Amino acid sequence: MIINSKKLNAFEKDLKRRSRVGIRKAFQIMDDLYEEAKILRRGRRKNPLQGIEVVIKVAKAVNRV
Repeated sequence: MIINSKKLNAFEKDLKRRSRVGIRKAFQIMDDLYEEAKILRRGRRKNPLQGIEVVIKVAKAVNRV
């Protein structure tokens, strides 16, 4: 729960000001995120419903408790 929103806003504004990223660093971050997305896409299953039975069993067990 936020008690003093003015202090929070000032803190966020100061944090943004102090943590500026240069253009080279921004492009490096973007390239790294793109490479990670490509790696994650390779790991996808061909059948998205593969293994759904296990997920349903776990959900039922958790909901009983």
